Parts: sequence; structure tokens; C-alpha cells
Amino acid sequence: MKHRLGKAKILTEKRQLDAVRQWWDNHPMDYQGYNRKELETDDDYRAFFQRVDASWWNSTKQINSFNPCHLGDRLLDQSNVSGRRVLEIGCGMGTWTQTFAEWGCDVTAIDLTPYAVEMTRKRLELEGLKARVLEMDAGDMQVSSEEFDFIWSWGVIHHSPHTERVVREIVRVLKPGGEFGIMVYYKYSIHSMYVFLRFGLIHGEIFRYGWQDLQSRYSEGEEYGGPPLARSWSKRGLKRLLAPLVVERVSFHSDPEVALLLLPSRFGIGGLAQRIVPLRIKKLITARWGHCIFAYGHKDLKPSCRGSTELECFCHPSVLGHRSKIEVEVGQHGTPGCCGE
Repeated sequence: MKHRLGKAKILTEKRQLDAVRQWWDNHPMDYQGYNRKELETDDDYRAFFQRVDASWWNSTKQINSFNPCHLGDRLLDQSNVSGRRVLEIGCGMGTWTQTFAEWGCDVTAIDLTPYAVEMTRKRLELEGLKARVLEMDAGDMQVSSEEFDFIWSWGVIHHSPHTERVVREIVRVLKPGGEFGIMVYYKYSIHSMYVFLRFGLIHGEIFRYGWQDLQSRYSEGEEYGGPPLARSWSKRGLKRLLAPLVVERVSFHSDPEVALLLLPSRFGIGGLAQRIVPLRIKKLITARWGHCIFAYGHKDLKPSCRGSTELECFCHPSVLGHRSKIEVEVGQHGTPGCCGE
């Protein structure tokens, strides 16, 4: 009976993963409508990638300082990443893959969908840049343990049906002392509350779909029914998810214009508020209740346990089984230095 249940769970996860792959392959995140574009010449591709980048950076202005030394400098210091071995999980249309390659990094970029891999490879070819771009499930990465100095993933792992397994793989392939930057959706964001109030309660869809499916439907690409899965975490929940990685800082991000999303549009209230509320106030609001939550941190040089559950324990066999290069130290009393200290 237990064997049958385990097999059924594996089949369910496989179907979920296939659904995720198919949806994103048909509706790529290009910031231009979630559909494939008809591109023929190199000039067509160059113009397309320029539009992708312009749309991406325009929608993520909040991750830049007032006078940025490079784009995204509020989240990432180029000097900490340049020249290092970098893994990007979910390359999409290749904006960050190109950025890391231009910074002189030894880049490996993976994506679940064939289309994203094809497009990112084409982008690099046009720019004369090099990177390994591979079609791969981040929950089962075919790469060596402790291979990377830095791991980056922007808005990807929350779409996986096995995010916890993805995190275990991140722990496995990241070098001790290596750093990471990961963004997922924030559970208590203005956007999630708006979806719950408007579509869940007012339209009654919460009773049809439930919280998770409702949030997924309206997370993005809602004109196509939304992706099959879009999970979200609280600040504390994200730290638990990423354990045993050490989270050094957490920040919240959204376009400031969504700060007043919960105000009613009736009688022009929302529009009036958008005009009179100062931008600095909107930024303060989204800096606490933004749609995205970003975590930056590192992997300890020495294994350590920071939680009591299987997924939080670095020295649990499910994690150690992948870690061929790190040996668990033995404490003074003959117990493992990780859990036994």
C-alpha cells in the first residue's frame, strides 16, 4: 500500500511538472503578452531582446538605486559576482544570463522549457557571449555537487510543484561559502490581498478554486488562465524553506504604482489617490508589502542544522546523500558535528 501511494505521488508530481513546462513553453515570460513571437531575421531577434530588457528593467525600477552603478545594484553587487561560477535557475529570455556573461562570469543557465533555452542561446549568439544554457528541471539538476560560487533565481522556483526539492538541489550544488539571490512571491503582498478581496470574495471564486489556485490564476498571464502553480511565502516561511542556507537580508519589491491597488476605483477614488499620494509614500508601502520577496545569503562553510524538520536539516540523509565533497565532522563525544554538537 505504501509503495502504491509513493508511486502515485511521483506520477502526480510528474503530471504537475509537465503542466508547468507546457504552460510556460506556450506562454513565455517576455513582458510582452505571454505568447511566442514570430521572429525571422537577426534584426528581429535583436529588437525583440531589446524590448524584453526594456520592459523588464522598467518593471523592476525598485531594485535600482537612485544613480545605479549597474542595473539591479540594490540587490546585487557586481564585484561580488564577476568572474565567478554562476548558476541561473530559470533563464527565461536571457536578460540575466547575458548580464552575468558580460560581467565575465562562467555561467550555467537552466530552464524547464525548450523555448527559453532556444531564445537564450540565440541571444548569446547574437551578442558573441558564451554560457552553458541547458534544458533542465531544477529539482533534479544534472550538475556536480558544490560546483557554483553563486546561484541566482528571479521569480522561478515558486512555479515548481516541488520547490523544496529545488532548494535541496541548490544546497547541494552551491559551494560552501557560496552566495545566492532568490526571489519568490510574497504571501501577504498587496497583490495577493487584492486578488483575494476582488476575485475571491466579491466574485466568489475563492469557493470554487481555493486560495492557492486563485492566487495562481491571477499571478500573471491571467488572460490565459494563469500558470498551473504560483506559490508564495511569508518572510519567516521563506527562511524556513531556504534552510540550511543562511539568509542575510530580505527585501520586498513591486512597482510603486501597485501600492494603492486596494483602494476602490469607484467614484475616481483610486485614480485621485494615485495622483496625490507622493511617490516616496508608495515606495514605502511596496517596500513592506510588495509582490516579490527577495532573499540574499550564503551557504555555511560548515554544515549546521537550523531547523527540526527533514527539509530544514542540512545533515539529513536526503541532503547528505548528494553531498559527496563535504564530510560531517565528528564531535568530541563521537556524534556528528552537525546535529550532535
